[in-house]
Amino acid sequence: QSLKTPGGAPVVLGIAGGCMFFLLGLFLLVIACSPTLRIRLRMGVWPIATPSTLPEIQKLLMATPAPVAVGEGWGFFISKTAPQPSAIALRGQWSGVVTWESDGLLRVRSGTVFGELVRILWSGGRAAVDRPQFDQLSVGAAVRTCGHGWFAEGWFIDAVVALSAVERGTGQLVEVKRSDSRFWMVALGSDYVITEVLLTSMPNRLLRIRQTVERLQRSGGTLAQQLHQNSDWLTSPFKLMFVSASQVIRKWGVYLDAGGGSIDDEVNISGCDLRCRTIRRHLRIPAEYDLVDSVADAHTLIQSIWPAEAVVERLAGALDVEL
Repeated sequence: QSLKTPGGAPVVLGIAGGCMFFLLGLFLLVIACSPTLRIRLRMGVWPIATPSTLPEIQKLLMATPAPVAVGEGWGFFISKTAPQPSAIALRGQWSGVVTWESDGLLRVRSGTVFGELVRILWSGGRAAVDRPQFDQLSVGAAVRTCGHGWFAEGWFIDAVVALSAVERGTGQLVEVKRSDSRFWMVALGSDYVITEVLLTSMPNRLLRIRQTVERLQRSGGTLAQQLHQNSDWLTSPFKLMFVSASQVIRKWGVYLDAGGGSIDDEVNISGCDLRCRTIRRHLRIPAEYDLVDSVADAHTLIQSIWPAEAVVERLAGALDVEL
């Protein structure tokens, strides 16, 4: 009888809509709190195991056919593929420092993500060489995919001194140094699962960071004038460029002179600020800025990607091309 009263149908629809939004919010909350479910959504399959010791990894990789290893699963998410024939996950249970071999030489497990690596190196006054932009990328994945950042003098993989890996199919442990003939086969080959990475680091110095935006449809002046405006970017030790159909974003960093700044001058950028910067860039309204930051985290583009953001990115079908 109540459904026939005036206004009854809108009330029922409102309740139903509220329940749907509640269930959607609960689903996203579960994803946010469940690393295993997040990686399942990125890859399209469940990892068959999450080993936490080297013997466990070796035993799993002795299977026929042997599984592949995944870190955070972003490579499969971006390429829209699933690991074949199956996958084990080397993530938080296989991360952290193995040993400091010297003041600038650090051995870490391959599941260590860059956000964690930044904090580890920061505590020793050091910074990763050419760290990629995403805190959620694992060190092992950065080696296997040649992940890189904005350092003009080399990529992250150039800082890798030695690798430990397990051969798929045999479970045999392999140790290679950069000078060994098998180094690149182990680093990039699908027959090996990287377990530990020995890498060099650099001093965590302060940088002056600037970002400018050039609107292409409004760009004027001669070529000589434009080159003069961009000369700081061209000669800086840290630099990157985002190019779209309507604008060019240039970001670069130069070392502060000795005594030119202190840790008190370093900007404190929150995860919310980083997310707002990324959203503005996607909306084609990026910010221009001039600030002081450290080598360790100046290249952080975004600390974490929310499940809803990952879904929107997949639906949008955005294509990122690097030159």
